[in-house]
Amino acid sequence: MNKIKSSLIVGLLYFAMVVMTLSLAACAPSQITKDGGVSPQTTEDSSYQSQSTDTVVDVSALSYEISDGEVTIVGCNTSACGVLTVPSTIESYTVTEIDDWAFEDCTGLTSMTIPDSVTWIASRAFSGCTGLSSIVVESGNTTYHSSGNCLIETDSKILIAGCKNSIIPTDGSVTSIGSEAFSGCTGLTSIAIPDSVTKIDDFAFEDCSGLTSVTIPDSVALIESRVFSGCTGLTSIVVESGNTRYHSSGNCLIETDSKILIAGCKNSIIPTDGSVTSIGRDAFSGCTGLTSITIPVSVTEIGIDAFSGCTGLTSISIPNSVTEIGDRAFFYCEGLTSVTIPDSVTETGDHSFSGCTGLTSITIPDSVTEIGDYAFSSCKGLTSVTIPDSITKIDVSAFRGCIKLKDVYYMGTEVQWNRIQINSYNENLTGATVHFNS
Repeated sequence: MNKIKSSLIVGLLYFAMVVMTLSLAACAPSQITKDGGVSPQTTEDSSYQSQSTDTVVDVSALSYEISDGEVTIVGCNTSACGVLTVPSTIESYTVTEIDDWAFEDCTGLTSMTIPDSVTWIASRAFSGCTGLSSIVVESGNTTYHSSGNCLIETDSKILIAGCKNSIIPTDGSVTSIGSEAFSGCTGLTSIAIPDSVTKIDDFAFEDCSGLTSVTIPDSVALIESRVFSGCTGLTSIVVESGNTRYHSSGNCLIETDSKILIAGCKNSIIPTDGSVTSIGRDAFSGCTGLTSITIPVSVTEIGIDAFSGCTGLTSISIPNSVTEIGDRAFFYCEGLTSVTIPDSVTETGDHSFSGCTGLTSITIPDSVTEIGDYAFSSCKGLTSVTIPDSITKIDVSAFRGCIKLKDVYYMGTEVQWNRIQINSYNENLTGATVHFNS
């Protein structure tokens, strides 16, 4: 019995050592040379340390370029874990810039310190750094400073980058939330936007899947596109009542004068009081939790990418007030099993229903004269389509990848069918059985 116990203990210890070794290896830094070459370090390397949240990342994890006696950080080994202090000099040259995507997807980085020598940081430098919880700029830097774990361009008052622990300062030092400032920050669960902020730039909170609610202060006068695209956890959107440019209703962010719905979430109910006439670009893009939506009769336009990637959406009824469906409006809405396109629609954009694999049939109204490029491409479940005799042109790849398409119901004669300009890569359409009206 004692031998059995001893063997079991030895086995468990061995297993624990293997797991620990694998865990450490996953975050082990690699040496990256200035020309981008990768040379993995081993556990015998003196710069390797037991990985934890306090581990100091060796500067050899950085890749860089030297030009005119100055250093630009252009990359970092994505396996690097822990605390990184960007050096002020490399090879005796001053580090002055951090380039686009320099730390992209470095999910193991927990803390970042930027030296006082840096004078330019690209807006997407820290995209996808989901583990980052601390951002510090050395006090001597004359271009940037940090506050509340936010990286701020001092003179312009633009918040360049934030992290999951960011608290936007309320002292007036931030007037604009920059492009992609929090993009991909999945650990961000809440954020208070102070009333000093007047602009929220494009993609500012894109793919912040942990964000559940947002309140826009009355000071904000400009909100760019895709600000909340991919915020799958978002359930509440509120605009303070004093805002003269925007308002909220039914968890929808609306530009008041233009009546454009700027952004929605999985709990949105589009108001029926006439305050929305257009569903704007990317308004619900990536909103995977949206399962149903009613479009009111006041809406005349569904914008580019409006519902793109809404994989949970199962059906949609488009009212006969809508005249235009934009490019990629329902791109890869894979859960969509039925859609009604009214006679009021005169234009369906390129890729408008591309990748809607759940669709089995579609009827195109006789108000449409042209089917756009890739309009129904990769609709792999599509078995039949009804095409009116008003169609004069079917663009490139409109039905490409519709591998189950067997029947085409054409509302005109065979002579009329043969006059239609059917462009290339529509073999799934031309190879189906065409049923003529007469």
